[in-house]
Amino acid sequence: MIAMFVVLYLFFYKEYPFALYLIIWVAFMFIDSSVKAFFQWKYTDNPKQWILTMSEITILVIAALVATIQLDLINLRL
Repeated sequence: MIAMFVVLYLFFYKEYPFALYLIIWVAFMFIDSSVKAFFQWKYTDNPKQWILTMSEITILVIAALVATIQLDLINLRL
């Protein structure tokens, strides 16, 4: 959470690009879901639950990529 506040500070006050915020947010969510999936696979009564968790993070990453391309956040000029 502290890292996200630092990134928000950089975004608003130091005028860093929004794409950097989006990349860091997706990376944080990926790490969070990966750790959650690992513990679901290793230590729960239902070890197949990790598949659903990893599919959620896959959908999140795809949505972030589509949003980045559609909103032209990194100036691709397609």
